[in-house]
Amino acid sequence: MPLFQHIIGANGSPDNLRGADLLVRDVIIGVQGVKGIKSFSSGFENRVYAVECIVDTVYGDVTISGVTFTP
Repeated sequence: MPLFQHIIGANGSPDNLRGADLLVRDVIIGVQGVKGIKSFSSGFENRVYAVECIVDTVYGDVTISGVTFTP
């Protein structure tokens, strides 16, 4: 996701964080069997973007944690 890398490679402003969040949410929602996102939290510190969420799937809830991205 080159756009994502561009966003997190920037200064970590709230606007950049929201942009990265939207991209990650879109990827999650696009996965077959995903019905929705129940909770989502993210952070950006020391040029590391971290995500945790609970995803509602046709198989039940899935907890995603400890996922980090660096530029």
